Amino acid sequence: MKKLLLMAVLLIAGAATMKAQDLLTKSTGEDVEVIVKEVDEDRVKYVLFSEPEGVVYTIPTSEVIIIRYASGRNEIFGQRKTNSLYDNGYGGGNLIGHGMKYKELKDIYDFREWHGGYEKYSPLWCGLGSLFIPGLGQICCGEWGRGLGFVGINVLNNLLTATATTYESALIYTLSGIGVCVWSVIDATRVAKVKNMYETDLRSQYSEVSVDFYPSLNPIFQSGDVGVAPGMTLSITF
Repeated sequence: MKKLLLMAVLLIAGAATMKAQDLLTKSTGEDVEVIVKEVDEDRVKYVLFSEPEGVVYTIPTSEVIIIRYASGRNEIFGQRKTNSLYDNGYGGGNLIGHGMKYKELKDIYDFREWHGGYEKYSPLWCGLGSLFIPGLGQICCGEWGRGLGFVGINVLNNLLTATATTYESALIYTLSGIGVCVWSVIDATRVAKVKNMYETDLRSQYSEVSVDFYPSLNPIFQSGDVGVAPGMTLSITF
């Protein structure tokens, strides 16, 4: 009889262990009973506790606050993002670091959210630069590859316009050149705004001193006229 009771207790304990759930708390405050399958630096994979053989879900670690495992161990994900700007700045919890380019930043920042403030790159002057020379505004923002791409497209279009043999083809190339110019102006202003938001977050995140040289466009006022002169700007951030 004692042996039967012992076996029953062991079976019950084993069943409870097999069905023990993990509790995942999302950044929204929602608690979900799950069975965690995998955790890495960027994501958590799990199945719902109520559907252990069901769909395997994946959630970014940036959207997880804590996992309370059935074993009693807790894993707090907010402490892992040591260089995150979750509570301040524009980044909204995304990881940023020095030297990031626009192609990465455009997925983190929305240029429409920039409404002034710290202005390392002037959207106005970068836009004007790309109006005169498509790609110049992007180069002034430190985006050399992007800027040279616009320069190359513009040079190619000008060559095609100059060598056009018919009025219709010359008109088409001229209109495409205007389109490239407008596209470059819009892109340059967006790049400047995104880079400004990035620099704002970077300044609030890091306290060390950084020294940068970057090309700039400087307004010149002469006899009531306004001109633009390219130059180099020294930026010291601390």
